[in-house]
Amino acid sequence: MESQLANASASLAEQEAKVRDYEAKHEGDLPSQQASNLQILSGLQAQLQSEQDALNNAKQQGVYFQALIGQYGLSAQLRGRRRRSHKLAGD
Repeated sequence: MESQLANASASLAEQEAKVRDYEAKHEGDLPSQQASNLQILSGLQAQLQSEQDALNNAKQQGVYFQALIGQYGLSAQLRGRRRRSHKLAGD
């Protein structure tokens, strides 16, 4: 009886080791891990959306700043022309 119990215990330990090896080799692929995989995916999608939003905001700011630079450059050119025309009129 004890011999059968020892054999069954050894067989059980061997089967448990095989299951652990299989789970380690297929980590993330098992149906029991589907819920956690979906949570990870959802978090990554939210992070991606946040990064895309930040990128779009940065692009919009870049366009705005370029427009300001253009306006500032145009204003400076106009001021320079006015000064030159005043100098010419004064001469």
